[in-house]
Amino acid sequence: MRIIYWTTACIEPKIEAISKEVFSLSKHFKSSFVFSVNPHIIFKFSYRNRYIGFNPIWYPFLRILIPVVEFFCDINHVYGDIAPWIYYKSLKRKPIVHTIASEKGELNAEFFERCSFIICQTTSMKSKLDKMVGKHEKVKLIYPGIDLVKFQYDIKAPDPNPPRILFATAPRTSEELEKRGVFRLLKAAQIDPHIQFTLLFRRWTHSYTSFAVVQDYIEKNKIKNIRLRNEIVGNMSEIYKNHHFTLIPFTEGDGGKECPDSALESIACGRPVLISDVSDFSSFIRRNKCGVIYDTSSEDMVKKIYEGISDYDILQKKMENIAIEFFDLEKILSSYEMLYEKCFGE
Repeated sequence: MRIIYWTTACIEPKIEAISKEVFSLSKHFKSSFVFSVNPHIIFKFSYRNRYIGFNPIWYPFLRILIPVVEFFCDINHVYGDIAPWIYYKSLKRKPIVHTIASEKGELNAEFFERCSFIICQTTSMKSKLDKMVGKHEKVKLIYPGIDLVKFQYDIKAPDPNPPRILFATAPRTSEELEKRGVFRLLKAAQIDPHIQFTLLFRRWTHSYTSFAVVQDYIEKNKIKNIRLRNEIVGNMSEIYKNHHFTLIPFTEGDGGKECPDSALESIACGRPVLISDVSDFSSFIRRNKCGVIYDTSSEDMVKKIYEGISDYDILQKKMENIAIEFFDLEKILSSYEMLYEKCFGE
């Protein structure tokens, strides 16, 4: 089967979650190719790694190119927003599998009808689609896959005094800081200087403005209990295990990726998630009792950190098999393979 992964990711799998998920799939399915349109790409191409990326300014050319490229594949796999406009207008020949990895955008009825399968990454997104279109067999729930050899469960946590909180989903631009919950995090650090926070940023290639704003805020307010890291980390498993909680502090439902990979990786490593109640993934945390949920305020964040620390042993014991059941990369790849085979038989 020749599969083309049509995405709006920035083709930086070491930095961006959606890129990482797409490249995990393309690595496994050898006859596949990744095609991306993203405003942070000028032009990218690699024959060896099987990808090409364009800036949206190429749109008039892409309207011609995309149908030509589609002709040479057996299955289209669209991966990204609810309705990536450049793809739902152009892909019309071959079966479509569509993975919704971001809440951005509105469902397009015509595109929904053309899709053989639509994959949601959270139960809340699946519920939203069920309400919009009625329960439909083409709508499936498949979580992102996590390499459980790389991210292994370890019950041994750091000393609870002081609590250590990891924020590993820092945004690229300063405009995203509010929705992503970074300013609430900074305020929480000011409220309780005893809690130790680590903020992990990555050196983005283009339009990287968030780090300087956060660094300036910390310096101006003389916040001592925040550690900033501005680098690509090779061993994220070790980072998770050196903290008590991984924080998902979104202040709005579309504050970031609806199923954050950092939350899944943290659970796989045996570290509970501290998550705001507006985040889509909070329903999973509540249902599986693998973290603590707070009401988006800085004050409640601090309160729930201490509640989580007091219940830490209980939380950890309930987490041991969650990643194996829901996020095992091998199982996720098998699930997609079955869907591809059904599409291929159409």
